[in-house]
Amino acid sequence: MTARSREEIRSDIRRLGGEPYGPAYTARAEALTAEAESTGDRSLLIKALERLVSAYSFSSEGPKMLVPFSRLLRMWDERPDDFDSADVHGLHWKFKWVSGDAIRHPDVTLDAVEGLLADMLRRYRLAGHSERPAHGKEFEFAAYLGDAERAERARSAMLAADRDRMADCRACEVRELGKWEAEQNRDEAAVDAWAPVLDGGAGCLHEPHYVLSYSLLPLVRLGRADQARGHHLRGYRLVRSEEALTEAVAAHMEFCALTGNEARGLEILGEQAQRWEQHGDLVMLMEWAACAALLMRRVAELGHGDRPVPGPKGREWTCAALLEHARGEALAIAGRYDRRNGSTAVSERIRARMDAGPLLEELPLGLSGPALRKARVPVPPAPAVPGAGPAARLAEARRLSEAGHPAAPEAWRLAERAFEAAGAEPSPGERAEIGEGRALGLPAEPGTAASLEEAAGLYERARDRGRAVVARARAVLVRAAAGERDGVSARMDELCAEAERLHAAGGATGEQAVAVPLFRGRLRLALLGEEEDPAQAAAALDADLDRLAGFARGLPAGPAVRARIADVAELRGRLAVPFDPEAALLRFADAAEGHRESGRTAQAAADVLLIARLRLERGEPQAAEAAARSVHGDPERAALLGPGDRAELPYLLGRALMEQGRSAEEAGALFLESMSLHVRAGGTGASAQLELGRSLMARDRFAEAATTLEDLLPNLSPEYGEEMRVQARVWLAHCHRRTGDPGAAAEQFALAADATREWPDGYRHAELAHEAAGALSAAGLPAEAVRAYRRALELWRGLGEEAMAVRALRARAWEALEAEGAGAAEEAMAEALRANEAAVSGAGEGEERDGLRGELGQTHMQRARLSLRRTDGVPDEEVDSPEQYAVNVAATEEALGRCGAAAEAFAALGPAGERSRLEAEDMAARMELALGRFEAAGGRAARMRAAVQALPDGDDRPALLEACDAVAEAARSGSPFPVR
Repeated sequence: MTARSREEIRSDIRRLGGEPYGPAYTARAEALTAEAESTGDRSLLIKALERLVSAYSFSSEGPKMLVPFSRLLRMWDERPDDFDSADVHGLHWKFKWVSGDAIRHPDVTLDAVEGLLADMLRRYRLAGHSERPAHGKEFEFAAYLGDAERAERARSAMLAADRDRMADCRACEVRELGKWEAEQNRDEAAVDAWAPVLDGGAGCLHEPHYVLSYSLLPLVRLGRADQARGHHLRGYRLVRSEEALTEAVAAHMEFCALTGNEARGLEILGEQAQRWEQHGDLVMLMEWAACAALLMRRVAELGHGDRPVPGPKGREWTCAALLEHARGEALAIAGRYDRRNGSTAVSERIRARMDAGPLLEELPLGLSGPALRKARVPVPPAPAVPGAGPAARLAEARRLSEAGHPAAPEAWRLAERAFEAAGAEPSPGERAEIGEGRALGLPAEPGTAASLEEAAGLYERARDRGRAVVARARAVLVRAAAGERDGVSARMDELCAEAERLHAAGGATGEQAVAVPLFRGRLRLALLGEEEDPAQAAAALDADLDRLAGFARGLPAGPAVRARIADVAELRGRLAVPFDPEAALLRFADAAEGHRESGRTAQAAADVLLIARLRLERGEPQAAEAAARSVHGDPERAALLGPGDRAELPYLLGRALMEQGRSAEEAGALFLESMSLHVRAGGTGASAQLELGRSLMARDRFAEAATTLEDLLPNLSPEYGEEMRVQARVWLAHCHRRTGDPGAAAEQFALAADATREWPDGYRHAELAHEAAGALSAAGLPAEAVRAYRRALELWRGLGEEAMAVRALRARAWEALEAEGAGAAEEAMAEALRANEAAVSGAGEGEERDGLRGELGQTHMQRARLSLRRTDGVPDEEVDSPEQYAVNVAATEEALGRCGAAAEAFAALGPAGERSRLEAEDMAARMELALGRFEAAGGRAARMRAAVQALPDGDDRPALLEACDAVAEAARSGSPFPVR
């Protein structure tokens, strides 16, 4: 292979500086160093060695930088003239990196570290640099030694020294100062020290990455859980793919272990398996192993010691096995530091970290995923019963059932256990009651139906046929809910007829005679979608329910009958929702009142929830908020709701707030509450998670929102529908845009557009295709953006959306300028102008035509700017040539004409277009100045100023007046704006 020239090597070294750090970067730096050395060119070798030091510093192999850096120092001492000014600066700057890595390597002796620190201080003094960085490294070293007194002295000396161009960046200093405060158990002081980074005032390549991770536990201890949650969601995104930031990743895993998020910790452990291989930096491996051991201990304490978990390569791991391995690894490395340091400070700190107790039982993160903890559905317990005998327990269970209390099923189980404890045998009727009561709390499945049918048989044996027929009707309803269809309607009809006969013969109460046809009504409502004509079937059902309500009102009054009348009203409300929402609201209100009057507080709360849900669907968020708050604001009342309704309540309230544009912070807390309750009830809370993402976006917390939405997408089951998936992708795309990742935004917009391809409403598909094109443009991919805008153009034209088609054409012109050259760009802009003018001519009077006229003004303005691009990028030596001057003048003349045409188009809009017209006039005046037409420019500026004075007050008026005055002054002084 032919040896490469020095210039080729130098060019590659320079080019490598723009590449991202990582294994490929390091390998290339090593190869270039070998090549540079082979040339015998010392200045070239210096450049290569500097690049190699950087490569090791920003990898997991930091201690390796000692070798190339020592060589650079020798070369400097031998022949300093070989170093240019950039090399000299780099040598002293990297002294800080090398000192830090020496401190972090246990095989570098204390004497060697002390010597390196002393040499750094000496060389900084000789070079005339501030001593601040040298004292900073001593501060770091003393902290590792556990020498608090020396650390405080060095810290004070560092802060007293001036900051100069050699000082660490402010963000890195802030990180270490805050970390020291946290290690001294001064959490408030730590967070205060980190404030410049957390507030966004200071940052660098590795900040706020580290500070976000270090702040997690101090914030939790200070009671600022929401801020800690945000720092985790934002911070883990920043560090998860960074090889050199293992300590930060470990801190996120530690946070999960101590806040009831062990399942999230396991996800991080699995995603970051490569961290076990970072033997080049023992501090990284030690901290990683310690936090892994902490997580494994917490998982084991939850009863999952045998759970398979991800660990180092080469074998399969259980939680218990990885706990032993990780703890041993962390302590072994800590022991090496202790032997080097002559203390036990490192081991003591690592042991304390691994043995830490949880700070919170649960801090909801707003992320989905499997739970390691038992579901804790917040159902109020059965009230204490004086005496625990069977009779007392039965009486209490009956009372709770009659009240519809959610603790009723548990009360029936307690009654059963009371009989067992007393060694007593319940009667057939009592056993039937217990069986039916326990079944009420079970899911809709065949086994539950069988239990109800068994209870019915026992009622028959007890000669209570009224209750038997009700239990059988419940069983049919459960079978239908479990998916059974054959014969369920016919069987329910038979039971209704039986209940009617029994009531007529005195064998069933009035309440029972209402209950069975009510269950039939619920069954018919559930099967309504399977009818040939649902609307007709709904009308027939409503008529039947109306008759049932009339029958119930004719029965002797009592709480049980009143409750059944309310049940009928609630069912009729559900039936009316898709056909007559106004009537549905009235019926839900009747149901709530009836349930309250009959003592059914739980059902009354559920009725109010139905009102809140329907109000929200009708676009009445204020009314929805009022309804939801009336329950949510009363914890005792809210606790009476079933698990599903209890989880939906904060979701509805949060949605109502968001729809009013109010209190996104309160809404976010409500969505977190909803997610937690859904998970406890066995669900996912996906809808709440989606809205949580929206609430974070509303607070400009886009990184947290992105994490929330990214976590949601893979867990969206088909039952949620494609529309929800599309919305999640669109919001995620906007998050990527706001966090500076337009390429990822383009991908999400494209996926969303693809999902809407077959939707009946083609507007959404076209809109998303257009958004994807814009994101590709922002990502610096003009050729791809040109293709995407062409696709959007086709879609807009297919929909007859001429204004949007013109916008796509204009955008395509600008992308074509970068991808295909000026000719293609001007051709596309000319096409936009032709299409725009044709659309204006073909539009009728009114909003459509005004909109197209406004677009025409913008098209003229953009064509003017495109014309001026001909004057850009001209080499300085050609600017004053006659040929180029002629080109510049022609382009400026054309731009001036376009500005005039734009002003005309905006003027046609009247007052609505006045500000846009003034923008066009301002650009035209500047073109006149550029052409040396000072009198014309001055006259235009005067007219503009008068027009601005006549405008209604607005925030932009000072800026407009300033622009007018600038043009007027230039015209008076004869100062042309440059033609280029």
